[in-house]
Amino acid sequence: MEEVDLQMSSLRAQLEECNAQMTRLDQEVEGMHKEIGGLVPDPDSFERLQSLFSRLEELEDAEKGGRDNFPHEGRVLVSTGTETRKSEASLGQEDAQSIEQIDAALSDERVKWQELRSTLAKRSRAVSLLSRKVDEVPVRAELMQYERRFVELSEEIRWKLQETRKYYATYNSLMDSNKVLEKEISFLGSIQSRFDQAIATPQGREKLLESLSAIAASVKESEQKAEQKVKGEQEALSMVKNRHATAVAAQRQYFALLKQLQEECTRGERLHQTLQKKAMEAAPSC
Repeated sequence: MEEVDLQMSSLRAQLEECNAQMTRLDQEVEGMHKEIGGLVPDPDSFERLQSLFSRLEELEDAEKGGRDNFPHEGRVLVSTGTETRKSEASLGQEDAQSIEQIDAALSDERVKWQELRSTLAKRSRAVSLLSRKVDEVPVRAELMQYERRFVELSEEIRWKLQETRKYYATYNSLMDSNKVLEKEISFLGSIQSRFDQAIATPQGREKLLESLSAIAASVKESEQKAEQKVKGEQEALSMVKNRHATAVAAQRQYFALLKQLQEECTRGERLHQTLQKKAMEAAPSC
C-alpha cells in the first residue's frame, strides 16, 4: 500500500509539472505576440523579426506538441490511477485471503495446542500415578520395620493360639467330665427310683441286675475310651517334647557355632591388623 501511495504521489507531481510547463509555454507565446505587435517595420529589425517569427513557430510547435501530448499523458495518468486502484483492490483481496489463511493456520495451531495440552495432561496424570506407585514402594528401612513388626505379630498370634488351644482343651475336658457326671447322676437317679420296686419281686431283682451290668459295661467302655484318649494325648505330648528337645539342641548348637564364628572373626581381624602393622613397619626399611 505504501508503494502505491508513492506511485500516486509521483504521478500527481508529473501532472502538476506538465500543467506548469503548459502554462509557461502559453505565457511565452503571449509575450512573443505582444513583442511582435510592438515592433516597427525598419530594415534593422527585419532579422530580429525573422528570428522572433522562428522562435514563435518553435513555441507554437512546442505548444501544439504539448497540447497533443497532454491528453495522452492524461490518459496514461488515468490508466495508471485505474491500475493503481485495481492493484489496491487486488491487494485488498490478497490481504483478505492472507488474513483468512492466517486465521485458518491459527485455528489449526489452536487445535494442535489443545491436542498437545490434552496429551500433556494425560502424561501428567500418568507421571503422578507412577509417582504415587513409587512412593508406595517401601524402602529398606521400612521393610525392616515391617519385618520386625510382622515377627512381633507372629509371636503374639502364636501365643494367642496356644492360649486358645489351652482354653479349648480345658473346656473340652470339663465338658467330658460334666457329661460323665450327668450320666452317673442319671444312672443313680434311675436306680434309686426303681430300687424299691425292683427288689420286691424276683423278676425285678433280675432286671435290676441286668441294668446294673449294662451300666457297668458302658462305664467300662467309657473308661477305655478315656484311657485311649489319654494315651493318644500322652503320645502327642511326648512327640512335642521330643521336637522341643531337638529344637533346643539345634538352638544351642546354633548359638555355639555363632559364638565360634564371632571368635574366629575377631581373631581374623586381629591377625589382619597385626599384618598391616608389620607391613607398615617393614615399608620404611625397604
